[in-house]
Amino acid sequence: MCGSRLVWASCCRSVSVFLFVVVLNTFVQGASISFLGEGYIPQPNEEVTVYLHTDTPLLSLGAMGSVSGDATITGAMSDADCDDYGWDPGWTGNPYIDDANGWVNFCGVSWARDANNVIGYFTFIYHGGQVVVSIDGEAYDANAELVPFTENTLVFGEPDPNDPNFHDPNGIFSYPPPTSQQQDPEPEYWQYMFPQSDYSTDPMTPYRMMGVEPVPSR
Repeated sequence: MCGSRLVWASCCRSVSVFLFVVVLNTFVQGASISFLGEGYIPQPNEEVTVYLHTDTPLLSLGAMGSVSGDATITGAMSDADCDDYGWDPGWTGNPYIDDANGWVNFCGVSWARDANNVIGYFTFIYHGGQVVVSIDGEAYDANAELVPFTENTLVFGEPDPNDPNFHDPNGIFSYPPPTSQQQDPEPEYWQYMFPQSDYSTDPMTPYRMMGVEPVPSR
């Protein structure tokens, strides 16, 4: 798809390492719906395509993609192309996009219960700064068991230092310095407990008001 990128990984130096990675990946991701690929730094106004993936054959999918940041959601899997992702046309419908609140809904049904691998997508135009993408929803596998969605997110771009809400955690000038003790002296705590007139003439008054009779010095 034009303007989109995928980060495909796989580099193994031996068959044993390759098998270990495959088994581990299946154990971690096989029972959930996850993102395919990783975040990256797009060019301004580049269209980004986010794909969903599962190793578990699915019966149905109801997904909500969330895009937080300076981006415009432009589309998602629809009835016109759902069969490319294992879903039955006529049951999917068109996605619902709420760009003002940064989310998109799309769904799919496979009566053969075999929707697998790449199972859908949504797209957005990246404008700048840092954009965070997450996914949630409800899906059922071939045995009508609930399949969870990943809690991981994809991060695109980097924070904009010109954003008034941006604070560099490593910058010593990001926050105002503390008030000088000389400019704002802090009196003893008991001066907040008793009126000034009570101890102005007798420094022992606060102790007497607390029921403690001071011992005369010798």
